[in-house]
Amino acid sequence: MQDGRGGELPLPGLPAAANMAPQDLSPIELKVKPAPRGAKLMVRERAKSIAKRLIRSPARTRRYLPQGVSVDEFLTKLTEVGANYAVLRWFESLPAVDAGEDIDLLVSDEDLSILETMLSPYPLFPATQPVDLYSISGMRGTDYRGVPYFPKKLSLRILENAILIHGKYRVPAPRDHFQSLAFHAVYHKGEASGLPLSRTEGATVTNADHDYLATLKRVRRQAGERADLTLQGLDRYLARKGLRPAGDLLERYQTRNAWLRGKLRGERRDIGAAAGLIAFVVRDRALPYADEAAAMIDRHGFEVLHVISLTEDEKARVGARVRGGNWGRGPFPESGGEPAAIILACDFRYRPVTAEDGQVVNDNATLTKYAIRDLIHSRVPRSERFNPMHSTDNGWQSLECLEALDRPGLIAEVTKEVAAIERKLQLPWPVVRELSVSGRRARVLLVDHPVHGEVVAKVFRPGASRFFDRELQARQELSGLPCVPELIDHGDNWLLTPYYSNTGAHVLRPLPNCGQVQLTFDAMAALTPFVRALRERNYFLLDLATHNLITDPDAGLLMLDFEFLQRYPVPTPPLEDDYTILGLALHPGCDAPVYSTPARWVRNSVFHRAVCGLSPEKFFTRANTSLRMKMAFCQAFWWSVFSVHRSGQAVLRRKYVQGLLRVAHRAARAKPQLRLPALQLPQPRLHPQLP
Repeated sequence: MQDGRGGELPLPGLPAAANMAPQDLSPIELKVKPAPRGAKLMVRERAKSIAKRLIRSPARTRRYLPQGVSVDEFLTKLTEVGANYAVLRWFESLPAVDAGEDIDLLVSDEDLSILETMLSPYPLFPATQPVDLYSISGMRGTDYRGVPYFPKKLSLRILENAILIHGKYRVPAPRDHFQSLAFHAVYHKGEASGLPLSRTEGATVTNADHDYLATLKRVRRQAGERADLTLQGLDRYLARKGLRPAGDLLERYQTRNAWLRGKLRGERRDIGAAAGLIAFVVRDRALPYADEAAAMIDRHGFEVLHVISLTEDEKARVGARVRGGNWGRGPFPESGGEPAAIILACDFRYRPVTAEDGQVVNDNATLTKYAIRDLIHSRVPRSERFNPMHSTDNGWQSLECLEALDRPGLIAEVTKEVAAIERKLQLPWPVVRELSVSGRRARVLLVDHPVHGEVVAKVFRPGASRFFDRELQARQELSGLPCVPELIDHGDNWLLTPYYSNTGAHVLRPLPNCGQVQLTFDAMAALTPFVRALRERNYFLLDLATHNLITDPDAGLLMLDFEFLQRYPVPTPPLEDDYTILGLALHPGCDAPVYSTPARWVRNSVFHRAVCGLSPEKFFTRANTSLRMKMAFCQAFWWSVFSVHRSGQAVLRRKYVQGLLRVAHRAARAKPQLRLPALQLPQPRLHPQLP
């Protein structure tokens, strides 16, 4: 509640503790003394309470009444100050609350600040009444597993039609009470509600925390509604009333709902290659970056199909149906705004895999979304950062997103386009097995050719034609060089090479926690003339990495991937600045691979010190025994460094270490800064930026 100047007004009538920020609350003795406890238990609970105050974990749904404030005082004051709230269920006995039970509150986004100032975000000692706090749009700390608790339509109606019981507590009207309780039982609780599964299948849980069946019967009679009081019947009833959540919400709800998980699995029809469809929903503030976002999506292996600008009506429909209607700022300083455009793309390498919790998630879509977010955040000040984009998890959610646009024929056009591209990726020969590891631009298959026998086929998607041209050019122009495989045949978007075996003779040992290996001295000696030949032709090859190397008993050391073979846009640089050796292109117009975090540590280059042990210049001079010994010593040092780093990562993942780091981080940001001259390090002088 704010005054005319935007400041916080104290809430009249409540004890002083209720008008203080949670971190300023001081212990106040409750009117009812807690049961006697052992001294050790009291000390331990007090220590936990203090630790949670210090660590200050992010806000969660569970809150607590201040000490000395009763349930009656709290709810009565909310009603008196005009807060738009409702106690969702089990409110008949208020202000009495059964031991161990919480109070479930729904509040409007506008009045959320009133309740947050009246509640503590962490447990107090002695214990006080817990409150689960939910907002309409599922704002941070008032959400249900990252999404709104109810559909926005239902939440708005609950608060709009709320009635008073006992003359002072706001609760849902009978029809809203029945529908919200049915929603909670079906989608949040599932079998744990104790309801029968269907008319022919009984309940699987007999000791539910509440008698949902009896309560639903009573409230159904009060509301005058007709519904079969089973999980299946209530699901049909809510769908008929337009209250069944969209697919993306249902997949969140089913992570702890075995009944819903099985139902969704049965409803998920086969959509073929369209399972790789992902709808990247660009928000208002990110619209100027849409072209760069589309380029990033293509770089991560998606075939960009359409960039759809949304009309005002489409924005409203997509905003209501996708992401649970939650388009708030989340953990960022500012909001990214409402949906503005959709970049529709397809990942043709994706094969649906159902996780243990029932979710079907394309991890490449999540990685791509985070890469776009990092790109945009690098362009704006830290205090103005926002969530620029939402992405669907799989093809089924993407088709639902397109349905929300209500554009006739759009889904049929997209599915036909996806099927046509999939046909282009098919080969006329039987596939023995798939060899692709990443496959962002091409599928690598072992096929049974009628003439050549078992050979390796590499077939490229339409959007990766430039990578096919480079691969074909390398096999033709660089044939005869060491490390270049033989080219058997090629077509418009495919090429064939022999199927080589791999003895692994080039590998010295794996690097811990990195996904890379260290190479032998002989392997580096074989790669050196290959790199020298590239430099003579003004070429560089990114992704000259250990995972692209094999050793065949007959052909020797071979490089399998030439998709990032490119000509220098400038004269060939000195050896120490060679793009092949560095593993990155210093010119912004060059294509570069997408590296995972561990791979970035060694830049996917065989010439990184952790891989080869020595500086690149050493290998371009005459080899000798002393160089071989020095290389072995340096590689052993780097192996030990990565081993220690792995142990350090394990320590940092421990909860108490993360808590201490959060405390240190907050202390570092505190105003005024804590200055300890004895611990101050000299500040380096920064060089002026180059033009």
